[in-house]
Amino acid sequence: MAKFIITIQKDGLYYFHLKATNGQILLTSEGYTSKMGCMNGIEATKLSSVKRDRYILKETANGEYFFHLKAANGQVLGISKRYATEANRNAAIDSIINIGQTSLVLDAA
Repeated sequence: MAKFIITIQKDGLYYFHLKATNGQILLTSEGYTSKMGCMNGIEATKLSSVKRDRYILKETANGEYFFHLKAANGQVLGISKRYATEANRNAAIDSIINIGQTSLVLDAA
């Protein structure tokens, strides 16, 4: 099953990753100063995940594709990894739309 995983990194900040059922990381959050802030970020991500207009499509200078998922207030909730093709990026967005609201939350922090 897909899941959000909360971790605390060496910088002392909390992050979450949204992992697909195959273990691939689809989305990584910005750093949060508290676990509660990270949990709130997950809830906002669940709400925004089904709204296609919240995905901001991006391309790097060297032709890699990625996206940002934004909340209703415009804050970036998460950033995808970089994909070699536009189709792969779009498939990742479709996956999040399908699994984002139903994903479990695991606390590994």
